[in-house]
Amino acid sequence: MLSINGERSFALRSAVATLAALMILLGLNVPRAAADTPNRQTTYIDFHIDPEIDNVPHYRSVVQQLRRGAGHLIHGNNIYETMGQGQNAGLVALNLYNADWVHQTTLYFNASNLYLVGFKSRTGQAYLFSDASANAREEVGREVRGAPVTTLPFAGSYTSLVNTLPGAETEPTTIGIYAIQTNMEALARTPNPAAATGAYRGSIARAMLIMIGAFAEAARFPMFRDHFEAAFRRFANPSVVVTPTMQALRTAWGQMSRWVQQLVSGPPPTPAVFGSGVYFFVLASWEDVDKYLRAINGQR
Repeated sequence: MLSINGERSFALRSAVATLAALMILLGLNVPRAAADTPNRQTTYIDFHIDPEIDNVPHYRSVVQQLRRGAGHLIHGNNIYETMGQGQNAGLVALNLYNADWVHQTTLYFNASNLYLVGFKSRTGQAYLFSDASANAREEVGREVRGAPVTTLPFAGSYTSLVNTLPGAETEPTTIGIYAIQTNMEALARTPNPAAATGAYRGSIARAMLIMIGAFAEAARFPMFRDHFEAAFRRFANPSVVVTPTMQALRTAWGQMSRWVQQLVSGPPPTPAVFGSGVYFFVLASWEDVDKYLRAINGQR
């Protein structure tokens, strides 16, 4: 939880408002978001995962590359768009390789907001969540050169993925390097569209939950990146990578991103509380944005 210094927060909010007003008086536009990967273009990132080496340095680099692929520099601070925005963005494709540098799977992200929209198996067959936008479908179709793209029978939201898990299984929250490797291979070995939309869909949902946390949420929230780093260490044993506070973070993303956009455009928003019970946090300044959302200017 965050302890707020009222005077300091007021000063920071006042400074933001003063600067925005000054820019308007000078006839300047307040900086807006702009994806670094425009429509009909793909940014490719490669990640070689080997349990017998320390993957952390490369993992940090991958997270930074994901951030750069999405861009969105606002007022000197990076922030992504919300789920309903970014309908005309390009694609960020993360190629995952095993220890022998054999390609396993490709994860597809909307370049505007870094939402994971689908994946490609080792056979080259692409699979997209049922709620993937028409633009995302066009971008993935372009990337796989017009090959058929299968729509999965579930959406990419946290709730939909958890509901797709088999039996009473819940989201994996304790993960090590071998679990990451196993779930990467599960996506790679997706047999065919019939299996993906049938008995195999629980395995896909589980793997995608892990990939969303390890990459999409890690790029968005420093807390996710810091926790998942432990899972990418050499011979890493399972450790907690998702806490209740982190779950509250990601499910409040839309509200949080709008709060930051209001902080930029003015008037400065009042401090906002996200989450519930003992699992909550407060946004009141740019320092809080840096702590809870993503690193300023992608430097962390």
